[in-house]
Amino acid sequence: MNHYSGKILFGGIIVLAFVLFVQASSAAAGGDGPQLEWMKEYPVEEIEILSVCESADGGYYAAGAGPEGRLVMKLDSEGNTLWKKYIQGSDENGSIKMVKESPAGGLMLFADGENLIKATDDAVFEWEFHQPVGKVSSVDAVPDGSGVMAGTYFQGFLTKVASDGTEAWNRTLGDPDGGFIIAGYINPIFVVSDYNGFLMKTDADGEKIWARQYSGNASGMLLSATPVDSGGYAAARFQALAGEDSSTVDVPSVIFTNADGEVTGVADYNKSVSYVYHIENAGDNGYYLTGIKFEELAEDDEYKIIRTDLSGNVIWEKGLDDVALNGFTATSHGGFLVGGISYDGNTSVLAKYGVDDKSKGASISFLPLRHLSLPQYIWFSGKDLNNLFF
Repeated sequence: MNHYSGKILFGGIIVLAFVLFVQASSAAAGGDGPQLEWMKEYPVEEIEILSVCESADGGYYAAGAGPEGRLVMKLDSEGNTLWKKYIQGSDENGSIKMVKESPAGGLMLFADGENLIKATDDAVFEWEFHQPVGKVSSVDAVPDGSGVMAGTYFQGFLTKVASDGTEAWNRTLGDPDGGFIIAGYINPIFVVSDYNGFLMKTDADGEKIWARQYSGNASGMLLSATPVDSGGYAAARFQALAGEDSSTVDVPSVIFTNADGEVTGVADYNKSVSYVYHIENAGDNGYYLTGIKFEELAEDDEYKIIRTDLSGNVIWEKGLDDVALNGFTATSHGGFLVGGISYDGNTSVLAKYGVDDKSKGASISFLPLRHLSLPQYIWFSGKDLNNLFF
């Protein structure tokens, strides 16, 4: 699996996540805990699942790589396969890293070689846009039919690709109604200290409204962000803090900010996981967190889904046993879908979970965060996180 990274001279901003502010609503109801509704398994030789999303017709898409290259699979609401199709364009022997159904219709795909692809809803190729420089770390499908890519090339950037596949605009984030929230971090290359977290708010044209760095007690890598009803934000964070005897203490957490990016609260999850790398609205004024619990033996590592309330308190947590998580999406009726690969590397897995009864009938004001990734070559606790991709 490929992942994306980059550095800024004298401090690397890794742009990891952005969210388009679009109002929507989603209700949650029923069920005691996240019950498994169905699970589908496929030989990895047939498809390696790297990304999943929900379809407006109640079904799902899964994407990744097959024996002949880039592959998209359509499923009905019960997980039954309706079709599998290969995607044309350059680097056809590669893989699809992200699949999203565009709000304007069709599919928005991100593939190897920094290529953004537009296809019809039945996976017929329409156009391809190649990002000429830098590494893309996050992609979103915008309601007007365009796509926006965030990444890094010496400095962070946003590129908007119009609905006809041409570049609409490109913004260099180091220079700096709707808009984007961008989460990342700055690598203190010449200073022995933790990473500085980074949040930037832009308008709908990618122009900076504000940007903040977080140091001291608020330092750490910000890997994912999502808006909250209060007008602020919640961001998944990882800190590597100094412990006793020159040891390092890994602290996974979520920070909460107001609308201007000022920190208003923190929730820690070191009792549940070793690392939290994705946060998404749960659909009822709470959040889903995805992460991994590291153990001494590699076979004991476990990917987890954590459900919290609006303040970040854990409502439940669920281990995924022997599935290495590659894709996660909250579904419109309240459950969630995960996609991944078995630890032995032989089987691709799709699993659909239902809703719980911890809270009912509430709605959210924003669409879920669409796509995230982690940078390349990051190691924590002696474990290679190069396989964590959203």
